[in-house]
Amino acid sequence: MAPADDAEGSARSPSASSDSSPLAELDVWLLFAVTLVGVGNVSGVSPAFPQVVDVLGISRVQVGWVVTVYSLPGLLSAPLAGIGADRLGRKRVLVPTLFVFGIAGGACALARSFPVLLVLRAVQGFAAAPLVGLAITIIGDRYDGATRAAVVGYNATALNVGTAAFPAVGGMLAAIAWYVPFALPLLALPVGTAVAWKLEAPAVDGRSSAEGFRGYLRTVGARLRDRRVFGLLAVNLGIFVLIFGAFLTYVPELVETRFGASSVVSGVVLAAASVSSALVATQIGRLATWIPPRRLI
Repeated sequence: MAPADDAEGSARSPSASSDSSPLAELDVWLLFAVTLVGVGNVSGVSPAFPQVVDVLGISRVQVGWVVTVYSLPGLLSAPLAGIGADRLGRKRVLVPTLFVFGIAGGACALARSFPVLLVLRAVQGFAAAPLVGLAITIIGDRYDGATRAAVVGYNATALNVGTAAFPAVGGMLAAIAWYVPFALPLLALPVGTAVAWKLEAPAVDGRSSAEGFRGYLRTVGARLRDRRVFGLLAVNLGIFVLIFGAFLTYVPELVETRFGASSVVSGVVLAAASVSSALVATQIGRLATWIPPRRLI
């Protein structure tokens, strides 16, 4: 998703060049809210997995599909959303994905069979994958230089707050009933309404020719063939396999079966990892001054 051209229908927000703090702007907080609701829908429900196994009569291997079917659709939806955001406009893609995410995610709380739950999770995951990326893209459209870096950093803080809070909240909700944590995505509905009414996103030119679109795809293909980009994508893949495939899926099972602990304790264990991640993230800039980025990765 490329930043919108200033000449295209709408320039950068005047506030991008002002001396006031970006934290004084409503649009920034709306983007933080998008990031918050877009994260945690694995860590927020994973404390309920031991109960899901018992109530729905599935195996501990099968419960991993609750994560898998949520994550896999993003392989398709994220690039499609990027193309749509560049061609149609950021807001025209962001608002529908928020509503689909919220409705499908909330409907998971009503599912009482494993196949229905998986279908709804797949729909939710299809809408979830582009949310954080779209928020970052709009930040890139609106701000330049040090202000952009600062707002991206604030957005990362919002992400880390969400990843720290969702496991603990999910654990407490799972103590009420296994399906209650699955209702957390309903928070996306008021956020989507606020974004639709209040967010100002720079316009993009969607009237490009077919040749322009082919050129766009060639540029994307060239970036993907870059060894450095491919290497970073491979690293990200490995990280997601470890976090979503192992840690968030099976640590709650381990906590219950080995230690006999409740879903609340599972949520606290998962939240502890997110808190440590948030603390380390605040020091990345300092670490990067001591250690070359490639070696740090």
